[in-house]
Amino acid sequence: MTNEPNFGPSGQECKDCGVYKPLGEFGKKKENRHGYRYDCKDCVANYQKTYRQANKDLLAEKRKARYTPEQIRAYEIYFKYGVTLEWYSAQADKQNGVCAICNKPPTEGTNFAIDHDHSCCPGKRTCGNCVRALLCNRCNPGLGYFQDNKDLLLAAVEYLRSYK
Repeated sequence: MTNEPNFGPSGQECKDCGVYKPLGEFGKKKENRHGYRYDCKDCVANYQKTYRQANKDLLAEKRKARYTPEQIRAYEIYFKYGVTLEWYSAQADKQNGVCAICNKPPTEGTNFAIDHDHSCCPGKRTCGNCVRALLCNRCNPGLGYFQDNKDLLLAAVEYLRSYK
């Protein structure tokens, strides 16, 4: 007698929930006799979610110990914007450490936002070729609210001028 759950040509019984399910509901595992895990994908996902919730602090500490804040920042800007920390530093130097719009430094404790052309890459990641400049955390959302639309921005300027 083995610990292996009931297995058939079209499915098997999950060792955790005891439900007989099609093989597509089980992850692959070469080490097992028939090449599938003994626990279904739902039970694995539930276990992982429960584990992450129960060990939230421990997992956060492990992440912090594994990477320096600079490594995390480098990964984030490369993943999202396709540029390196070297590009970011060179751009900040080129802008003399101030925002490309308001000529003020970023608020204390924050970094510049990397502005890019949203018409080129509308998703969460950019190609890296449409990156424009570094903006402070006040100017960057302003452009976003105006959807990078020059006519709207000019209309806003005219509106402000009409009340001066």
